[in-house]
Amino acid sequence: MVEVNACRDCGFDNPVGHLFCENCGTSLTDSDIAPVYINTLKHQCQLITLNVTYRRYWYLFLTLVAAVACQLIFLDLQYTAILACFGLVLAYVIPNRFESIVHLPIPPEILSKNIIAYGPANKAGCFFFSSGLLYFLDDGFFYKSYSLKGDTYSQFIEKSNIDLIRSLEHFPLGRSSAKISIEGGGRVIERFNVYKRSQWLMLFYKFGFDVNLEEMVFSQNDAL
Repeated sequence: MVEVNACRDCGFDNPVGHLFCENCGTSLTDSDIAPVYINTLKHQCQLITLNVTYRRYWYLFLTLVAAVACQLIFLDLQYTAILACFGLVLAYVIPNRFESIVHLPIPPEILSKNIIAYGPANKAGCFFFSSGLLYFLDDGFFYKSYSLKGDTYSQFIEKSNIDLIRSLEHFPLGRSSAKISIEGGGRVIERFNVYKRSQWLMLFYKFGFDVNLEEMVFSQNDAL
């Protein structure tokens, strides 16, 4: 009989040795691992991210367009000044937060795992204005999101539960990120918004996943 470890939150029976519940993602370890402050850039793994300077200039351009439009429509310098100040704050805060997120220490939950690649990502429903990192591991995916207040949310997706990784359509105008859908067992396990999606998908295929890109399926069975 196969030994199992029941999740303390949902009661799902997981194989012994799994760190996270396959049903709800809750950690199955009882120990409180002390944070180990290791910079991810020191590890032999690939960082997939976006140029922060480009993002800052993009927000500044949007601020300029919005301010000019506001002045032409309302003819009110006060409204225009408020809008411009708001845009300048976003142009500073968002890129700085984006840059700091990729320099965070490796989460203690995956210190013992082999990290293939990682990069900034977001998932709906975590926190308002949250930033997260998606780690591509040799045995699945680990996602951790950080809120401005310091709250965190983490999730692990076991590789054995994944059948396909699909790219989702998005509006290209002004967008530097796009969605991917991780699917298994005939359902969507999770969706993430990532940067440089094509680069992610090429890595997924290289390391054994079936990938759907713009209705073209790249299957490991085709490579045999």
